[in-house]
Parts: sequence; structure tokens; C-alpha cells
Amino acid sequence: AHDEEFLELISRSGCHGLLVGFESLNPENLRAMNKSFNTARGGFERALEKDPRYAAACAGLADAHLLSGIGYRSIPPGDALDKAKVFALKALTLDDTLPEAHAALGYVYFFEWDWPRARTELDRALALNPSYAHAHQWLAHYFIGVRDFDAALVAAERACELDPLSVTIINEVGWPYQYMGQPQRAREYHERALEMDPSFAMAHYNLAYCYAAEGRYEEAIPIFEKAVHLGGRLPFITAMLAGAYARSNRHDMAREILRNFLDNARAGHRVALW
Repeated sequence: AHDEEFLELISRSGCHGLLVGFESLNPENLRAMNKSFNTARGGFERALEKDPRYAAACAGLADAHLLSGIGYRSIPPGDALDKAKVFALKALTLDDTLPEAHAALGYVYFFEWDWPRARTELDRALALNPSYAHAHQWLAHYFIGVRDFDAALVAAERACELDPLSVTIINEVGWPYQYMGQPQRAREYHERALEMDPSFAMAHYNLAYCYAAEGRYEEAIPIFEKAVHLGGRLPFITAMLAGAYARSNRHDMAREILRNFLDNARAGHRVALW
């Protein structure tokens, strides 16, 4: 899409549109496959440089920042949310019929704890495209936030029906079961996700959380440890590992993690535990 001559030839041929699909929004995966040209900088931002009024590219950048900051934590979450909100609002200013932009904005409002606006935007996204899996996925997060776990399960299962190969969505079907006090049911989905991708840190984390919720800390600890390793020592996972160490009377190991958090805080590093 960055080859001007190629695009000109396509236009002359009578083509007026192209179908664009997401391969991956994780920049590390793209770089590993030598496809860095498909990263947000290589794609959506260049598209906006060519056409500043390209609403779909703005929506794509909102999604990319959400997934990079909230999902993969490759950029600070606070910065990611700020940028995602800017791009989502810009997309809707240009075209208020984009479901992706409404869903992204709703997810930003979710993290701002603005429940009414979050629900309004997510509902609007689904009214525009009832088959948009991410909107159902993020609506499930919203319902968990407002503690309507039955509705969260319905939304999560619908997202899974629409995108049955998404490891992230499959894993998250277990979340409502966790909050409903059914860790055994939750484990089924986390284990299913790990069968598809054994390197998925969040599925390891959620599986360990289920064991911890049952008081089975000795079983939870090695899974938490693996999640910490695979997740690049994400603070919220590391904090849960510290809790499991403390519960299993490994107090020295728990204190060591807490000391590291305090040292990082004193050095001016932001420690986000969510």
C-alpha cells in the first residue's frame, strides 16, 4: 500500500476498493516474521500521512494503541489510552458510522470507569456491526466491571462464536466463570487457550489464578512463574506471584518481589499493577 506507482496502476485498472485484513497487531510478532512494514507505524500512520481524513486508519490506530498498551504492554498503558482516545474521536469526527471506532472509544471509557459512555459506545458499535467480535469481547469486560457476570458470559461466548480461533477471546470466556466462583469451569477455557498457544502468558496467568482461588498455591506458583517469564515480568502478574509465595509461606521470595517494586518506584519507574 506504500507503492505509489502500484496504487496508481490499480486505480487505472478500475479497482476502487481493497479488502484489508489484520494479520497481527503485536509489533513483536510482525518483526519476528520480517513484516515490520505491517506495524502501526508502517501501516496506519503512513496511510494517514497520505490521507489525513482516512477515518478507518484512525480507528485502526486506536485499536493498535489499545492492544499494544493494554494487551501486549509494549507501550505504557496510560499513554496508550490517551492516544487511542484521540484517534477514536478523530475517526468518529470523520465518519461516525465506523463500528471499530465506537468500540475502541467505548473500551477507553471502560478504563476511565465512565460506565455510561462505555456502554453507549459499545452498544453503538454492535448496532452498526452485530458481528464485530472485539465489540462483544470488550462488552464482556464492561459487564465484568459492573459485576453483571451472567451478561459478561453471554457477551464473551458470542465473541468466541464469531472468532473461534482467537486465543485471547477463548481465554477470556473463562473470566466470568472466575468471578462467578467457578474456577473449574474457567480452567477449561484457559487450558484450551494454552493448547492453541502454549506461550500465551495471560492464559498461564489466568490458569494460575484459578488454582490460587481454590487455595492450591503450590500448583499455582509454577504456572505464575511461567506467566512472569513469558510476559516479560509484567507487574500485575509478578504481584500475584508474590501473593502466592506469601500464602505458601515462602515469605522471603514474596518480600524480594516487593523490594523490587519499591526500588523501581524510588528510581522513578511507574509500577502499574493492572
